[in-house]
Amino acid sequence: MSARLVRCGVVAAFVAAGGAVGAVVFAGAADRVPPPAAGSTAIMCHADEPGHRLLIAGIVTDETGRPIRGASVGAYNTDASGLYNPPNAGTREPRISGTVITDAEGRFQVLTVYPGPYPGIAEPAHVHFGANAPAYAQAWATIWIEGDPLITAERRAWADRDEETRIVPAEEIEGLKVARVTIVMKAS
Repeated sequence: MSARLVRCGVVAAFVAAGGAVGAVVFAGAADRVPPPAAGSTAIMCHADEPGHRLLIAGIVTDETGRPIRGASVGAYNTDASGLYNPPNAGTREPRISGTVITDAEGRFQVLTVYPGPYPGIAEPAHVHFGANAPAYAQAWATIWIEGDPLITAERRAWADRDEETRIVPAEEIEGLKVARVTIVMKAS
């Protein structure tokens, strides 16, 4: 099976024959964001999508912290203007979305555009995740990126009480924002 390297700014994705995405890597930064195994990466938006890119490196674990291999993780977010779809799109399915399967170490990653906040609503910009795996209850996570001016003291207190919402830092690596998320699944 042949593979080719596709560059998207400062990142590169290995794309296997047939279009399956391998892993997103950074020149010189693999030790800081080790990529998951091939097939556990989703590129959620086209290279021409307006806005800054955001890489989210994640892991799915059980309640004891053991990684869950083969979990299906769906992710979606708004575009840079805060919309899931253009006005009058005729669908409620988010335009920027993707699904991945975790590798043997429970890892996955998604490359997306930094989401914008909903227009006219003071909710921080966010990315949604849903995870499914045999023998586990479905799990949800929503991340807000630290530094968002809409993360007020009141919002921060609410996120501290909410099982689903996490405020996560994003570091800059070679011009790309990188955030991390852990999704914990409970046995069913």
